[in-house]
Amino acid sequence: MLPKVKNGDLLVVKSKGEYEYSKFSNYNKTLRPVFVFVKDEIARLVVKKQMFADKVRGELMKFSKYHGLGNDFIITEYQKEYDYSKLAIKFCQNHISIGADGFIVVKKEPLEMIFYNQDGSMAPMCGNGIRAFARYVFENKIVNDHNFAVKTNAGILRVEILEAKQDNFIVKINMGKPIFDNKLIKASDDLNVFGREILIDKKYIIYSLFMGTIHTVILTDDLNISEYEGNKLCNYPLFLEKTNVNFVKKIDKLNYKVKTYERGVGFTYACGTGACATFVILNKLGLVQDLVNIHLKYGVLTITKEKDDIYMQGSVCHIFDTEIEVKKNEF
Repeated sequence: MLPKVKNGDLLVVKSKGEYEYSKFSNYNKTLRPVFVFVKDEIARLVVKKQMFADKVRGELMKFSKYHGLGNDFIITEYQKEYDYSKLAIKFCQNHISIGADGFIVVKKEPLEMIFYNQDGSMAPMCGNGIRAFARYVFENKIVNDHNFAVKTNAGILRVEILEAKQDNFIVKINMGKPIFDNKLIKASDDLNVFGREILIDKKYIIYSLFMGTIHTVILTDDLNISEYEGNKLCNYPLFLEKTNVNFVKKIDKLNYKVKTYERGVGFTYACGTGACATFVILNKLGLVQDLVNIHLKYGVLTITKEKDDIYMQGSVCHIFDTEIEVKKNEF
């Protein structure tokens, strides 16, 4: 017989417990009892009747994949329950997951891009990433204008969508101003890093700056750079939080090839902030005027200077959308 109840009581149907259920041959499909809350003669379902499999099942989470000239990204919309550093590590793994160079989280009101590297570390900004972000928010109706502002950990950046065709989506970004500050690039000393000579197996002349994130530019006649060499420069002790390294080779006075080793990733097919950093150094050295075309494996980024601001223009492609079951207790 059920006990007498009053308003506010929680009624629970007695269960055998998971130990007893484990003896059933159909353990995973055996229904567990419901929990009902009664108040003012109104019953409210607290826990629905469910199987054990339902209890451990995760939620479907939407992911989209984009690339900017081969630099690829996973994009998802923000939900406060998740650790996005762990999600980035899991889903950016090549071969055994979606695979990507970076992981982008979209926050709304205000519009914000949060960026994680492949290893789960957070970066202030990503040039190719913000073009992918721009296409995502435009095509998913998060923004409706062709011109809008995006909050990043490197500041507010202005986005302009120049072309919005399925097979030709072109975005121009005001990347802001370069900053030459040893504190911003997390240098271990206050000595000049514009044209500084360092020794790692051989001599390098480095030019370091903050252009959305930490960058080092090295001019070279040979882009046959090994992973070992890139990693050594990236982790050089001068840079307490590592540095992205851009190896730059001249084609002609308007065109240069760039190969970038990104901290937290390794060599990538393209780096937007790296292309901008390259332009800044070439311009300060008097090697280019106010425009340069940066040639990458899968296309060209056009970098310009308008007044004192640096602008990046290039294409971005949408690869696919998917949904994956994600268990909150794992992230």
